[in-house]
Amino acid sequence: MYGRVRTLAALAALLTLAGCLERGPASAPTLEPLEVSVGSRWLRDRRGRVVLLRGATYTVSETGMDGGGFGGPVENTLAEMERLGMNLVRLPLSWALIEPQPDRPTIEYLRMRVDPVVRLAAAHGLSVVLSMRPWPRGPCDGSDPTIPDWVCTALQTAPGPKPSDPSCAFWRSRGPNKVPLRTHYAKIWSLVAHRYGHDARVVGFDVLDEPTAGTCFGATPFEAGHLRPYYQLLERKIRDAAPGRALLYQPPLNPGAHPAAPRSPGAPLVFSPHIWSQRIGPPPGNTPDALAAAYATASREAAQLETPLLVGEYGGDLPATPDGFRPSSAAFLLHSLAALDRHLASGAFYALRPKSQAVAVADFGRLETALSRPFARRIAGIPTAMAFLPAAREFTLRFEDDAEHAPPDPTEIFLPNRVYGDDFEVELDPPGRWTFDAHTQRLLVHRGPGTSHEVRVRPRAPVN
Repeated sequence: MYGRVRTLAALAALLTLAGCLERGPASAPTLEPLEVSVGSRWLRDRRGRVVLLRGATYTVSETGMDGGGFGGPVENTLAEMERLGMNLVRLPLSWALIEPQPDRPTIEYLRMRVDPVVRLAAAHGLSVVLSMRPWPRGPCDGSDPTIPDWVCTALQTAPGPKPSDPSCAFWRSRGPNKVPLRTHYAKIWSLVAHRYGHDARVVGFDVLDEPTAGTCFGATPFEAGHLRPYYQLLERKIRDAAPGRALLYQPPLNPGAHPAAPRSPGAPLVFSPHIWSQRIGPPPGNTPDALAAAYATASREAAQLETPLLVGEYGGDLPATPDGFRPSSAAFLLHSLAALDRHLASGAFYALRPKSQAVAVADFGRLETALSRPFARRIAGIPTAMAFLPAAREFTLRFEDDAEHAPPDPTEIFLPNRVYGDDFEVELDPPGRWTFDAHTQRLLVHRGPGTSHEVRVRPRAPVN
């Protein structure tokens, strides 16, 4: 009887393998859950495959909204992100809700408002980057739900000339207990990193959202004299509380002018600039050429730092609607995604906001078509080129075997049904095998012989 069971099991295994040799296998293709680590040049999964993360910023946790659990409005948004092929959500946090009173932090907000979103994101295959900002985007008058009231009071009542903006005041103001605001903020990041430092769902921490000197320092070099030492402090906080989790280094919005990023030996670092070329200034500042130049600069600086490139935010310049949703033009989004492909980079789109302060629903609206774009999410080798031609609906990926990490097959490619449906063909050079699951919109590629590989996907019928 035992021998018969073994024979049946072997036969079942052979039938399963045979099903995977052709398009449309007997069962959906499988791949282990995504857990991202940071290398010297690439993001990788736990088997050593190169990972490209594409996603969006979702501000639900920044405002402390109730996500509603499974089946609630936050999960509906995250499910929409999964349907669009995203595998990353950038999640801003609220300093005000973590430290409502100076030196009296609480984890209740993290437990009740942030943990559920991280859990829901993982359920939909989305890795998480946690972010936070230490100053309001507008006047510091207590109306910003992300900045503690006592911080605004400290900025407004500090002795001496009042700074023209709160972003620069942060660097020289003290709280009511005479402790510098910078020290308070660093302690909060230590608390956050300690809570999520061993959470494989969290890639890393974007500790300073768009750092700027404002007009505080005059001739004092801001980057070398203030920003870099503070990044070094934050890096130590992250390293001590969350060994192995990455610090996302975000330079000021003047690419090429900042000093070398802070880094301890072996500490994971991700270069994460914001590229707002469309939003900042009239043409020629928002032309496709200017956008391409910004991405080229970011890619070059990431290479110099020997870090992965994850563009922390990119978005548009159209007027905000009354509900706070800031749309972006489809043309800008297409240029941005093409640039991410060209530089084999990760990135998070920003024109995604809750529709109101009461409801945690977000809407991609008219941008869904532009966002429905194929890309390689995990690559069993070192990628050398990736491109998508929307007019021809042709996707190409090239990669080389990785002798150092020896990642196993398969390579995972998102193929949106909106683009291809079931009318496409896959060419592998050299010949290998592939499987496709229409439900997850996921193509899994198993390499053929040789060390250089090309995957090409195109419609079966010529595009008119």
